[in-house]
Amino acid sequence: MKLRYKKMVLIISMSAMGIGMITLSLSKPKDKKKEATPVTVTTDVTETQNPTEQTAANVIELIGQPADGELRMDAYPAISELVQKYMTAKVNCDYETIRTLVSDATVINEDDLRAKSEYIEDYKNIACYTLNGLTADSFVVYVYEDLKILNVNTLAPGMTRLYIKLDESGNPYIYLGAVDDDTQKFIEDTATNQAVIDLINTVNTKLDEAVTKDAELKKFIEDRSNADAATDDAKADNTKSEDKKKEETDSKDTSSDKKSTDKEEKDSSNNN
Repeated sequence: MKLRYKKMVLIISMSAMGIGMITLSLSKPKDKKKEATPVTVTTDVTETQNPTEQTAANVIELIGQPADGELRMDAYPAISELVQKYMTAKVNCDYETIRTLVSDATVINEDDLRAKSEYIEDYKNIACYTLNGLTADSFVVYVYEDLKILNVNTLAPGMTRLYIKLDESGNPYIYLGAVDDDTQKFIEDTATNQAVIDLINTVNTKLDEAVTKDAELKKFIEDRSNADAATDDAKADNTKSEDKKKEETDSKDTSSDKKSTDKEEKDSSNNN
């Protein structure tokens, strides 16, 4: 397989378009604050979810043990239903529905959501591969999907990684927010689980076969890759520019402080 396709499946990014790529839906904390009690459900969920819309059938009972390392396909119907609703809402750019499915919708970029909905027509053949989390109320879910892309006949295999938790009633929701270091490490380490590695390799192979089969799909992926690279370069240049401006400002402030100090010393000398 060509390197560029391998790279697409290995990159973990919140803003990834989802083709042959693991999209991590867990945002890293801006200030790296730890949760005082990781098992406790945050108040964000109470505010964004409507418990009256949930049914008893959605309540999850844990299969196996927490962190048992077993990758289970579609083992939790409630999680599968949640993910299906989430993916459908993404396609339809239905931000209001997304708000009811996640802990904090403010971390989702609406412009990015609209941009993807313009070329992703549907997510088909969705399958949820679930690993039990560190606690009985948490799960790491590798979501397989076949993307139907605008003006491309061949479906593009892709993956999305989600971190899912349960509310106080046992109903699942997609958690977007800060986590403690142990949870962050656990989530990242799931990518080294042999069953997950095999799954990713399978998706890589299917993507490679699809790209080889369909020139339009290949062109689309290459175009998107180039566009993403250009965006990353622009962001990097902007960051460098901001850093340079800050350095110049700091330098001016230092110079101003020095002049002020020199003036004070001169005035003091004259007075003496």
